[in-house]
Amino acid sequence: MPITSHTLKPSILLVDDEPEILDLLGRQLTNRQFKTYTASSGKEALNILESEQIDILVTDVRMPGMDGIELLETAKGMRPELEAIVITGHGDLDTALSAMRLGAYNFLPKPVGIAELAITLDNCVEKISLKRKVEMQRDKLQRVNDDLEHRVAQRTTELTRANGLLAEEIELHALVIQDLKEKDALLRHSQKMEALGSLAGGIAHDFNNLLMGIQGYSSLLIANCDANDLGIDHLFNIEKLVASGGRLTRQLLGFVRQGQFNVKPVDLHTLIGEVLTTLSRTKKNIRFETELCDQPCILDADQGQIEQILFNLCINGADAMAGGGILTLCTEVVAFPLIEQKLHKDRPGDYIHLTVQDTGIGITPEIMDKIFEPFFTTKDVSRGTGLGLASTYGIIASYDGCIEVDSKTDLGTVFHIYLPRSKNSSELSGKSCLLTSRPVAGTILLVDDDDDIRETTRELLESRGFEVLTAYDGEKALAMYQKHDETIDIVVLDMIMPNMGGSEAFDKLMEINPQVKVLLSTGYSLEGQAADIVNKGCAGYIQKPFNIADLTRKIMEII
Repeated sequence: MPITSHTLKPSILLVDDEPEILDLLGRQLTNRQFKTYTASSGKEALNILESEQIDILVTDVRMPGMDGIELLETAKGMRPELEAIVITGHGDLDTALSAMRLGAYNFLPKPVGIAELAITLDNCVEKISLKRKVEMQRDKLQRVNDDLEHRVAQRTTELTRANGLLAEEIELHALVIQDLKEKDALLRHSQKMEALGSLAGGIAHDFNNLLMGIQGYSSLLIANCDANDLGIDHLFNIEKLVASGGRLTRQLLGFVRQGQFNVKPVDLHTLIGEVLTTLSRTKKNIRFETELCDQPCILDADQGQIEQILFNLCINGADAMAGGGILTLCTEVVAFPLIEQKLHKDRPGDYIHLTVQDTGIGITPEIMDKIFEPFFTTKDVSRGTGLGLASTYGIIASYDGCIEVDSKTDLGTVFHIYLPRSKNSSELSGKSCLLTSRPVAGTILLVDDDDDIRETTRELLESRGFEVLTAYDGEKALAMYQKHDETIDIVVLDMIMPNMGGSEAFDKLMEINPQVKVLLSTGYSLEGQAADIVNKGCAGYIQKPFNIADLTRKIMEII
């Protein structure tokens, strides 16, 4: 009779040492929806149990090697949930009891009929089905109970946390409002400084181009003068003024966090010693003191920029002590979490805290908010440009640091500077590379839309032995390069030009010749578009205004 009480298609393992019985039972059970495996010995049966999912074991008792009782005991040890039916033609009460004690479902004497075995198997399958249903219900109830306990615990935790948060919110409400006001003021200040920075950057670019033209014409006049000419001293003074103007624009670019800088590990303590040694020669009425920490204070920065910060702050402090006083510089190493709220940008790691303190006249509250603005100064026009603190602010911000100031009228001022400490605090480079002298020769394609700059630079380069081709914009530069690409050694390329600017011209030059050597020349700093061109493979960068010696050195480095 077929099994109809359960949808399960059980797997049965028949074990008997008589092939005829195995074949007969196997075919009958297969016809009755059982998935049947057969084995002629206990060892073979154990191998099948290890590799297959068996639900019911049907085994003869008397078999060579391992009898059915031994097989049942071993199988139950492997699979406790396995159901078993023992069949024997020589069974007695003791054998039956042994089988039942080992967990056999039933004990059938031979000869056993197919119908009788099928009924026994059907009942055994029903038992398996019921047992699985009970287990499923138990598991389901357990899951429901676990989920309920979890939800109760979670809800309790949430309520406890909510009560705690509510208490904290009530307590901190006033502080949050105050913090929002401070952040709003900081944002407004940052936006104001950003707008001033854009203005300063544009002024610096245009001013650099003007200085470049003056530098070019004065250099040409000097080149055509004898050493004894009466006007040559005036020309040298013009060049000095151009250099002074260049320093002014570099200060502007420092304020807007731009410029061409050489970033490397710098020892702050060493620079402090050098700066104070220099200042002590001229500021005789000031006593300079230091309180430097024992830990290495190494910055990844441009040395000139850090020197500029130190000079600006020390000179400001000295100027605030006209009748003499004490200027003290202190350093310490602090961890990021201790100053996180002070910083405008999260940058985990150690920071160097530098303080510059004077005993001067202090800063009045009326001007405290203006001290970092470019061109703001309380000094006479002859004594200051108002760019010292502005450029200091910009440089520090460019390194993801911050600067704060505490001051009281007639009691002095303290500047607090926080800068990221180098992770390679022991790596300092003490060597510099000198450009070896080489003969000046080669063909240059000079591209600049400013007629004065283009013509004066051409004449100066030709005076140094170069052959110079010129172009007004990117389109003419491409046409000139395609015509003379085999003879042109380097392209000196301006960035801002009509029709086709330096960036597009550089891309198209690279398409013509991926090995083209380009020196970018611009009144802007190495930021934004200029940095993109350099990162694409531009061979070098020089910032206007430059003199012929600097330009020649750059060109010879590249070619």
